[in-house]
Amino acid sequence: MVFGPEKGKGLVAVQDIDAGELLWREDPFVYAPPWEIYEAQMAGTACACCTRAFTPTNPPLRIRCPHDEQLITTIPLPARHCRAMFCSRLCLARSGSNHSLLCPAANPASVELLDFLGRERWKAALAFTQCVVRILAAWQDETRSSSAKGKGASTKPGDESFMSKDAVWDTYQSFATLRNDQRWSHTSENDLARSQLEKTYKHLHTVLTNALYLQPPDPQDNLTLGSTAISTETIPAPNRSAAHTKQLKRLLRVSVPGAMLNSLLSWDGLMEGLGKMNLNLEAHGGLFPLHSHLNHACRPNVSIRHISSDGSTNSILHSPNPSRITIVATSPIPAGVELVVSYVDPSLDLRSRRRELRAWDFGVCQCGRCLEEEKADSTTEHPEISDTKAKVEDGDKKDAGDLEDEIRNFLGV
Repeated sequence: MVFGPEKGKGLVAVQDIDAGELLWREDPFVYAPPWEIYEAQMAGTACACCTRAFTPTNPPLRIRCPHDEQLITTIPLPARHCRAMFCSRLCLARSGSNHSLLCPAANPASVELLDFLGRERWKAALAFTQCVVRILAAWQDETRSSSAKGKGASTKPGDESFMSKDAVWDTYQSFATLRNDQRWSHTSENDLARSQLEKTYKHLHTVLTNALYLQPPDPQDNLTLGSTAISTETIPAPNRSAAHTKQLKRLLRVSVPGAMLNSLLSWDGLMEGLGKMNLNLEAHGGLFPLHSHLNHACRPNVSIRHISSDGSTNSILHSPNPSRITIVATSPIPAGVELVVSYVDPSLDLRSRRRELRAWDFGVCQCGRCLEEEKADSTTEHPEISDTKAKVEDGDKKDAGDLEDEIRNFLGV
């Protein structure tokens, strides 16, 4: 339901829920996996689609990247081979055009972007890249699928997970947004750190457009998407070779509306996209449409878990589906009560929790627990102000906390 312009959307129980009850399972819109899984994907030791790790106990079937196989006889040899592997033909089919756009063999222009992501280990940047790729790929895959059906061909394996290009775009737009540069302004006033972060943003902007941007035939095409007006800000011209542009055109045969490209790859689009990722990403890197509707409270009544096939939650690396989350009620929830999670460590004290929440631009948390603790703390006259003695004693801790905020925001986690 919608609570209002300040709080936005949320989830409310329509019937009584028992503690420990499993509420739902959800697969991600995109998945920026933990770095151990991402590196395994890059090395070919985990499926490039579902992220499941290859182990001696797994079935022996491993399907090599088809683009890399086609380049075996290419002269000259490509600058970099693709080591991606798939655990089944179903995963290969489900990857569609997504893998191709980030494949060094199919799209050599993506190499610099892949190097940047691997070097920076920046979760928000990886997730936003996956979003851009999924949106671009949806335009290609839907057109090809429609063409195949029109000719009487059977649908490809994995069509049960297929989303239309409009559904993909609407899902991306549905995530709450806080511009990343606005988020940074709430967490630091360090000019040197701000300058370094902006430099990193600009580098990401450059490698992203070099890897994935093709100017549409008509730059003024579709200046609005639905009822939302889109800025006509230009996207930087890609700096890549003619050969790389030619290969990218083979992958992006269907022209994407200029307004949509602009809302993804312009500077404003980048800032809003990174903000979406930082605001909505689950701790392990998944972007989940329904999960993103859960609002914050310092006394949560649901928890997010990654449950393996054996029922354990210790490690997700060798889980059959590492990206899937399970939402479980941690306490009884009467009908009409909102489902909430904690965006910060609930074991922190009042001051620390509120400081952590500043990065989310949520203002001063006024949940039931915070109000109870504020009332009990006779020295707290204002959420951000305590008496002079407390300021002196906590000065070093506050400085360390601000530095922690800067590092966390720089990494996008």
